[in-house]
Amino acid sequence: DMEPTTLPSGDHNIAYVLSLMTCPNPNGTPSPEEQVYLNGQYDPERSFYDSAAVLKASICTHTKQTEGSGSEYDFTMYAIVHPKAVTCLNSDGAEYDRVQALQELGYWVLIYNEAVPKAHISGSTYLRDNYDNTGVRDLIKLHAYKLEQHPVVVMVDLTTLILQPLDEVINSFLADPAKAMYTKNYATTLPVTGTNQGINTGLFFLKPSKEEFDALKYTYATSYY
Repeated sequence: DMEPTTLPSGDHNIAYVLSLMTCPNPNGTPSPEEQVYLNGQYDPERSFYDSAAVLKASICTHTKQTEGSGSEYDFTMYAIVHPKAVTCLNSDGAEYDRVQALQELGYWVLIYNEAVPKAHISGSTYLRDNYDNTGVRDLIKLHAYKLEQHPVVVMVDLTTLILQPLDEVINSFLADPAKAMYTKNYATTLPVTGTNQGINTGLFFLKPSKEEFDALKYTYATSYY
């Protein structure tokens, strides 16, 4: 049996959270962050490990864990992983364990299902009838709101690269009553109207709160879409 563990915490310990909802296509076209080849063959396992390592290193470099960084904040690296994204296939058909890779890199791994079960959706027939095709796995990101032992959570993805300390941004966010702070994704298709934009969860700041977590789940479950 595994012994119970206590997650890191502290007023100056920032949680950085990577979320993994699905496995990559082992024979498909690699995404920009997965452009790693061995002997001319695309290698999802190696590219995933390298991407996760670079992400963590870029964060660590600009925290107090690195001497001379100038930052007053420590950090803890988390990965929230959907059960169907734990074991994936390599290009040769062999399985590889992404949780094991993340743990080797020093990530705290949390495995969660969708935050809102299908049976709980009452406000939208469309969301209920198309449950598996509406990005519902993305809702595992909401579990980051439960990391209340940290003052701030920063959602990142495998395309995120931190180039300087985030102290100024974090301090400004903590001094503001806002519950979240984010950048936007703009449509790459024409026409660009200025309204066809979405929230970029590749760099998303939130103040963890189980109360907010429950409120967001309720809103998703009961709202019309």
